[in-house]
This record gives sequence, structure tokens and C-alpha cells, in this order.
Amino acid sequence: MSSDEDEARLLAALSLAFRSVPDDGFPGESFEAKLARLGEAMVGQRWQITVARDLKLSIGAWLARPWHCWKLRTLVRLLLVENLDPRREVEAINLLTRCAAMVEFGVDVNASWYRRLRIAVAEGRTTSPELRSLLRRATVWWGTAPRKLGANGSALGMAKRLWKMGRPGSGELLIAEHHWLTRFLLLVLLALSGFALAVVTVGLAHHLITRGSAAGLAPIVMALYTYGLLFWAAWWFGPHSWSAVLRLRALLELDGPGVSAASA
Repeated sequence: MSSDEDEARLLAALSLAFRSVPDDGFPGESFEAKLARLGEAMVGQRWQITVARDLKLSIGAWLARPWHCWKLRTLVRLLLVENLDPRREVEAINLLTRCAAMVEFGVDVNASWYRRLRIAVAEGRTTSPELRSLLRRATVWWGTAPRKLGANGSALGMAKRLWKMGRPGSGELLIAEHHWLTRFLLLVLLALSGFALAVVTVGLAHHLITRGSAAGLAPIVMALYTYGLLFWAAWWFGPHSWSAVLRLRALLELDGPGVSAASA
């Protein structure tokens, strides 16, 4: 990063800090105390603005999440240029944080969780691609903002209730532990579909060897696709996602109090 960019970032941080510090201060307050309050303001919640400003938005990010990328850039310009009233500024920073978290890690989380994710990467415990992959597993749920559920009995209202079912509060992250019965059923499905997939594969090979043609392969190909899909689903929701629970708990240090965890 060039010195001009560093200077621009510092001036922006100072500008935001000056806005957040009261003009009157305290009677008889020394210059050192005022400087300390200014420093506290610079390292406060405004860190999200610096992080969002420095995010490199690739073409893939724009294609995957165009609204979040556009909103992130819009909010950064708004917060750096305009002098917003405190309430509107807090709302803008909260939305900026969640847009940045969606762009960087693919989860809609609050500032506390976003900081935790970034610290795990900054300290070298993981990489951004690995963390994004882990957070896409079926055992990871993130809370969405409350919305109107629609009229009782309507298809839209029912769909939204199903979407919200079991999810944590808005901005929170949930690392879910599957119930032992869920694990058992997924393992049974994995074993049965794997066995059926192996049988169908052998049958396909035998058909090609003995007949040497593709005639009559439609039922075999359909069975191969069906059992393959079942095997993949059982593996994705089962062992593939279970491994993410242990890995994320270690990476994000989730054994302490106040951690969102549940059994499903």
C-alpha cells in the first residue's frame, strides 16, 4: 500500500474520531486526556469502515453478491464523506459490517462475530478460503434480520417460517451439533446408498463388457444418478459437515461462555 493511501486512511480515521468525541469534553481536562479519548474513538467500532474500505472485491464477489458489494462501497463513501447523525451512523455501520461479512466470509453476522472471524485469519489459525468453506457447511447457521412473516396460512408466510426455524438471533452464528439419532440416520443412508451405488456401478460395467453397447442403459444410468445423489447428500449433511464443527470450534475458540451452540 502506498504512502498516499496510508495518509488518506489516517485522515479518514481522524475525521471520524473527531466527530465522535464531544466538543466540550470535561472541565479541566488535560491535553493528554483529550488525546486519549481521541485514540479510543479511533480504535472503537469504526474499525469496520477501515476493513470494508480495504476489502478487495473480485469479479467473482461482484457476480456472487452484487447487492452486498454495491451496498458496501456505497456505505463506505457515505461514512467517510458525510457527517451523519449518531443514530443513522450506527445503523450504517451495522449494515456495513454485515455486508462486509457476507462478501468476505459468506455469513450475515454482527460486528462481534465478524471480528472473531477476521482475528482467526489474521493470527494464522486458518485462511479466508478455508473459513469460507467451513462456514458453508450444513452445521453452520446464521441469523437473519426479523421480517414480516406474511399472512397466516399463506405460502409465503409458511416458507419464511420454515426458513427461520431453528436459526439463531439476528447477526448471530450457530455451530450446530447433530443429535445422535440424526447422525445414525445419516450414516445408515450413507451406507445403504453407497452399497447401492457400488452394485449399480458393477452392473453398468458388466453390461458394457458383455453387450458392448449403450442399448438399455437408461434404467442403469437413472439408478446411478439417484444413488449417487443420495450418497452425496448423506456425505454432505453428515461426515463432511460434522468435521466442520470440530474445526470451527478450534479455530474460533468457541469453548468459552456466550458461544452459540446447539444440537439438531
